[in-house]
This record gives sequence, structure tokens and C-alpha cells, in this order.
Amino acid sequence: MHEWHSNFEYDRLGFDDQIEHLLEVAVPKLKLPVRPGRNIATLIEVAARNQLLKSQGIHSARAFRDQLDHLRENNREAHDRHLSDAVE
Repeated sequence: MHEWHSNFEYDRLGFDDQIEHLLEVAVPKLKLPVRPGRNIATLIEVAARNQLLKSQGIHSARAFRDQLDHLRENNREAHDRHLSDAVE
């Protein structure tokens, strides 16, 4: 954890996993920006659960991105069909 700074760019979704080696063991690394008044216990619990899912092969951020991409593609195709129908 470190103090949140407005001029620093954070990886908000966690697409890129970071690893740090401690005693020749690969350990997942996560920067968790915090501000005063935030519920740190909840932030840590969510980060730990997300890391547990990743270790089981479930990458929720990537799945969410893939679902959004799929929906956008379907909407684009439907929009294109609607436009071509309107032209005829």
C-alpha cells in the first residue's frame, strides 16, 4: 500500500500482473493506493480474493474486458444492419 497521488497513473483494472522475486520465489506484487478515510480492510480483502482467483486461472478483469468487447461488437453489427435496412 502507498498513499494515492493524483499525478501518478495507476493500473485500475489489473490486466498486467506484476511479480517480485523474494528469496528466489516469484511473489505477486500489487500497488494498492489508499487515501485517508478508506476502508483498508475491505480493499485488502478484495485484492486477496482477486489474487486467489487469478491463481486458480480465473482472471475477472480480462473476462470483463472480453465480455465488453463481445457486446460492443454485437451492438456494432446490429447498428450496421439497422443502417443498411434504413437505406433500402
